[in-house]
Amino acid sequence: MKKRFYCIMLSVLMVLSALLPAFRVSAEERGKNISPDVNITKFTIDDWQGKDVNKLSRWSRFKINLEWNAQKYGNTLKNGDYFEVKLPDKFRFIEDSSAIDFPIYGVDGKVYGKGHLDVKKEGGGTLRVTLNEKVENLYNVKGKVSMESVFNQDKIKTGEENTLEIDINGKKIKKKVYIKKPGKIDDEILAKWPNRISDNVNQVGWNVRFNVKGKNFKKVVFEDELTISGGTFDGLHYIKDSFVLQKVKINEYGDITKVVSTENIGDKVQFSNNNTKFKYKLGDINHGEQYFLTYKSTYKPNLTIKNRVKMLAQGESHESSSSYKNAISDGTIEGDLLGKIKIIKVDSENNQLLLKGAKFKITNKKTNETFELVTDEKGEAVSDKLVQGTYEIKEIQAPSGWIKSDEIINVEVKDDVAVIRTVKNKREKTEVSVNKTWIGKKLSSVKVNLLADGKKVDEVTLNEQNNWKHTFTNLNKYKDDGKTEIKYTVEEEKINGYDTEIKENSKNDFTITNKNTEKVKIPVEKK
Repeated sequence: MKKRFYCIMLSVLMVLSALLPAFRVSAEERGKNISPDVNITKFTIDDWQGKDVNKLSRWSRFKINLEWNAQKYGNTLKNGDYFEVKLPDKFRFIEDSSAIDFPIYGVDGKVYGKGHLDVKKEGGGTLRVTLNEKVENLYNVKGKVSMESVFNQDKIKTGEENTLEIDINGKKIKKKVYIKKPGKIDDEILAKWPNRISDNVNQVGWNVRFNVKGKNFKKVVFEDELTISGGTFDGLHYIKDSFVLQKVKINEYGDITKVVSTENIGDKVQFSNNNTKFKYKLGDINHGEQYFLTYKSTYKPNLTIKNRVKMLAQGESHESSSSYKNAISDGTIEGDLLGKIKIIKVDSENNQLLLKGAKFKITNKKTNETFELVTDEKGEAVSDKLVQGTYEIKEIQAPSGWIKSDEIINVEVKDDVAVIRTVKNKREKTEVSVNKTWIGKKLSSVKVNLLADGKKVDEVTLNEQNNWKHTFTNLNKYKDDGKTEIKYTVEEEKINGYDTEIKENSKNDFTITNKNTEKVKIPVEKK
C-alpha cells in the first residue's frame, strides 16, 4: 500500500513538473496586443550622418525612425503589453544581434521594454515592442524606435521615387524616397568600403577597387592601417589568410564584369604594428589592368573601426578611407511620473554619458523654502513628494571635469503630473597647437597625427597653404571620470632623408623640426 502511495505521488510530481514551464510562459506572455490604439506619429529615414533625407543611393545604409504614441491607454498599460509594426520588403535588415534584439530605455536610463525584429528572408519583417512592469508607473506613454537597414536590391527601382509603407493594425503610413541611379566612375583610381561578415560579428570585410580608369603605373604599392574611434585597440588586427587579389574587368559604373584571375596573397603581404598595418607590392601596371582586393580584420561590436588605404606609385599617390560600425537598433519611452521632480544630468555631446556629482538648489517660489539634490552614479536626482506649486531648479555645482550650467529652470509640480528635466553640461575643453619648421630643403607637405594618451585620434596635413601650422580644437581635457587629464602629443609620419625633432614649447604647444640629411654631390673640375 505504501509503495503504491509513493508511486502515485511520484506520478503527480512528474505531471506538475511538466506543466510548470507552461504556466511560466503563460505568465510571461499574458500582456495584450495594444496595436489597435497605438499610433505611429512620425516615420522618417536618416542617412549615415543622422540627417533626415528623402533621397538616397541604392547602396546606402540608413536608419528608419518611428515615433509612436500610446496615450489613449492613459495609465492602464501593463507588463507584457506589446504592439507590432509591419515593415516593407523594400528594406533588408542587418541581422546583427544588437540590431534585431534591443532594449527600450526610459528617460531615467532604465529599461522599460524590449524591441525585436522578426526579419524575413525575402525582405522586410515585423517589429514588436514589448513593455515591462515599469510602464505601470506612467501614463500618456509614447516613444521612439530606430532601426538600421539597407535597401533590398530586388525590390527597389533606381532613378525614381519608391514608396515605403509601414503598417500597424491596418493603419498604413507611407514615405517616398528617391533612389538615385548609379553614376559613372570611369575616372576612379582607388575606392574602399567595408562589408559585414554575415556569419561572424567579430570580423569585418574590406574591399578595395583599383584602377577603374585603366591607367598604367610603375611600382605600385598598397599601404593600409586600422584606427578606431572610441574603445580600445585590444584584439584588433588584420586576418592574414583572408587577403585575396583578383584581376578583373570593371565597367564605368564600378561593377565587376569579369574575373580574370584570383590569388591568395596573404603570404606576400608585409604586416607591422601588431598586424594593424600592412604593405603589399603589386608592381607595374603596363596594360591598364584593373584589380579588386578583399581582406578581413577582427572587430569588436559597438566600436567604430576606421581604415585608410594608400596607393603609391612612381610619380603619384591616391588614398581612400572608410569606417565600419555594426548595426544597432534602439528605442526610448517616456511618460509622466507623479508629484516629484527628477533631474537627469548628461554630457552635452553624449547623452548616454550620465554625470555623477552635480548639485542643484530647488526653491519653492511661493514659500522660498529650498533643498538640494545631488545626482548619483546614474546621473539621477529625485525629490521626495512635493507640495503643489512652482519650483526653481538651479545648478550650483558641476560634476568634476564639466562646466556648470547657468540655466535656471522653472517647473510646475502637480499631484497627477511628473516633472523630469534633463540638464546638459559641457566638458572642459583644451586645444593642441603644432608648428612645422625645416632645416634644409622643404617638402610639399607632411602628415601629423594627434595622439591622446598614445592613441591616434586625429590627423592634419601641414603645407604652405596653412603656413605649416595647425591647432586641434574642441578636445576633451579630462577622461570620462572628470578627474584624469588626457595627455596629448603629436607625431609625424616618417619622411625618408630627414631627421625629426618634436619639442613641446609649453603645455600642448609643439614644434616639429625636420632637418634634411640627404648628401648632395658637388662636381669638382680639376685644372
